[in-house]
Amino acid sequence: MIRLTDLEDGRHLEGDSENLPVPPENFDMAKFYRGRLFFREHIFSCSIGMFFSLVIGLCFPNLLKTLVFTENSSTPKKAFKRYIHTFRHVALWHYGDVWQKGSEANKSILVVRNMHRQVSQKMNQCEMDQYSHLFLSQYDMGVVQSGFMGFIVMYSYQIGIKCSVLDVDDYVYFWYGIGHILGIEKKYNICANGTPQAYSFCKDIEDILFENLKKPPPEFETMTMAVINAFRASPSFTLLTLPVIKSLSFEAMSRTHASLTFADNVRFYIWKVIFYFNRHLNFFRNILRWGIEKAFNLAFTPIDENHR
Repeated sequence: MIRLTDLEDGRHLEGDSENLPVPPENFDMAKFYRGRLFFREHIFSCSIGMFFSLVIGLCFPNLLKTLVFTENSSTPKKAFKRYIHTFRHVALWHYGDVWQKGSEANKSILVVRNMHRQVSQKMNQCEMDQYSHLFLSQYDMGVVQSGFMGFIVMYSYQIGIKCSVLDVDDYVYFWYGIGHILGIEKKYNICANGTPQAYSFCKDIEDILFENLKKPPPEFETMTMAVINAFRASPSFTLLTLPVIKSLSFEAMSRTHASLTFADNVRFYIWKVIFYFNRHLNFFRNILRWGIEKAFNLAFTPIDENHR
């Protein structure tokens, strides 16, 4: 089993491999398609898993430096705009056909790929004399990839998903394809070799994350509060606070977490109930999916027959 440390040389490689945005050789399009269906069925839980990963993942210095550099997440208003747009992009990749040239999903993923390339170039020009590694490198792209699928793959049950091992494997394969079209080389694409390997990489990243949270970077609290406050239901009410997100995440990881205030304890158990309903009640899950699809104007499209 390859470990995350085996990918360290990727810190010195540009994050975009310049590969063509076409399926890899011997790509299983049917499996990729099933990965899309998995997301659609569990879009609420997947989006929550991604959000938790984003908040906790801000303790990674390279990720945090990138967000600080772009200045698009420093206030709740900016953070809301940024992550609504980010989720819209990610949802389009699942709901549309990223391989069909000119489709909305294809345009979306190429826009994001180009944006990564531009930010990487600017950061590496500005920071070249201070750091011995590249920003948004191949290594970084693999770590970022885990933020979109790691929590879902490792802790699907805990965030309200009832599924089979094969369902999860299809979703890992989906992210293999997405990583490829975003320019990640196969060696650094943490989803390229199936679920056991992806799980191993994600556990390595989780261990680093847990250590980083003991002494997070200076901007961590400011940035996490900006992100969390961006999604408050109102100025006086929220179900999401950093202690609640950390506690739900740590419990899923089977790690101890700090005690919560009474208000946060209520929030914690409200989320447990939501996940329970989402896992066991189809109508509840369908209502949440309908709401998200309506809010983001999402329509699931079959994959182009030429790609089957």
